Amino acid sequence: MKYNHVFNVFLSLFVSLSFASASPDTSLPRNISSTTLENGVRVLVKEDHRNPSVIINFVYHVGSTDESTTQRGVAHFVEHAMFLGTISQNRNQQALYVSEHTSFSNGYTTPNFTCFSFGSTPEHLQKIIELQADRTLNLAFDSKTIENERKVILEERAMLVENDPWGEINEVWNTLAYPTSSYHHPHIGWESDIKSIHRSDLIKWYKTWYTGDNLSVIVVGDVSPNEVIQLVRSHFRNIPKTHAGRKRIDKTEKVHPTEIRSEIFARLKRPYYAIGFKIPSVKNIKEELIFSMIKEVLANPDDGLLSLRLVDRSHILNNLQASYTLFSHTNGLFELSGTPNSNTHFYSFKGKVLETLSNIKESDISDQNLQNIKTLIKSNIAFEQNSLQTQMDTLVMLDHFNLPLNFKDYYQVNTTLNGITKKDIIDTIKRHFIDTPQRILLSVKPL
Repeated sequence: MKYNHVFNVFLSLFVSLSFASASPDTSLPRNISSTTLENGVRVLVKEDHRNPSVIINFVYHVGSTDESTTQRGVAHFVEHAMFLGTISQNRNQQALYVSEHTSFSNGYTTPNFTCFSFGSTPEHLQKIIELQADRTLNLAFDSKTIENERKVILEERAMLVENDPWGEINEVWNTLAYPTSSYHHPHIGWESDIKSIHRSDLIKWYKTWYTGDNLSVIVVGDVSPNEVIQLVRSHFRNIPKTHAGRKRIDKTEKVHPTEIRSEIFARLKRPYYAIGFKIPSVKNIKEELIFSMIKEVLANPDDGLLSLRLVDRSHILNNLQASYTLFSHTNGLFELSGTPNSNTHFYSFKGKVLETLSNIKESDISDQNLQNIKTLIKSNIAFEQNSLQTQMDTLVMLDHFNLPLNFKDYYQVNTTLNGITKKDIIDTIKRHFIDTPQRILLSVKPL
């Protein structure tokens, strides 16, 4: 199924009254309701009545980073099993049911959680909740169907990794970035793992992790919070609260070298260089906004400092991209990468990047550029308010990482953004990229 990587969005989450229920959350913003049911299921509802549509996500807080070394790929395999039928509905009956009541349905596994997402109109909400409650309690795990699905997963891995050089490069990158953490292995599992997973492994994972206290039901759209909570309580009340033998894996890194470097060969036409910097997983909106601004200050194609110096002036690179992962149970990552020009050595790329970052000063960032970046981010916020999917993605991440649901409140974001200075940006660059660095370097050469 689809793997959603990173949710770096700036979204308005307005405040709302809580629904008085089993365990209501009384410190919420307007328009968001949160309730924890008696068996631990958390229900979040974000009202948006502009259109008669709804998205509902069932988020099980278990992902590939919870897998032991002997069961990699099992979280993703169980995600696939969710579509293979229950005791009362076979695979084909379930597919027909889904097509009748949804505009889309999807499942995806991430390092952190497993999610099943549906889009529909409000009148079909009950049918979707009934379906997922049945799947949470009564998966069939038919042996023949599982073996057929194993072939599907192996084909999926071949398509995403073996037949895609960027898939292979991404796997190498993660093993470098997370050498001792469970973030280092692919969410789909290695090929040998997929082949060795037994039906009993799937059932054990399902019974261990698909419990009430490990589930969030999140709904965004044209709905009534009271109605949603009552529907979830009615259909999920028989879900066991927890599993006594469950134990989380320690996901933190055990080693912190200043620099890790690798050179590999891949089926590319041109070389590819990347340098990554480990950064803390963000805990507040100011940290997130600063890293978003750093991305533009350094790598905006028109006036980013590294874009100007590496692409336009020195011609070390043909292009430069910046990306980041900010939410993690270990550390985040800020990455700079690009395609070098002919005869450009990797160390020229590395040297120019570190030289620029070491010597950056406030006068390098014009007042106009700073204001342009803030305006760009604000326009992104305004645009993303119109997307139910973006609102959902934000709520999923805030809920999973136990961040305040007003983390990205529109007015809070604007006030915080207006207060960020050039000094804030430069201090963050110096602190995480130069003074106490943990760098990952990757040079990819064509085969």
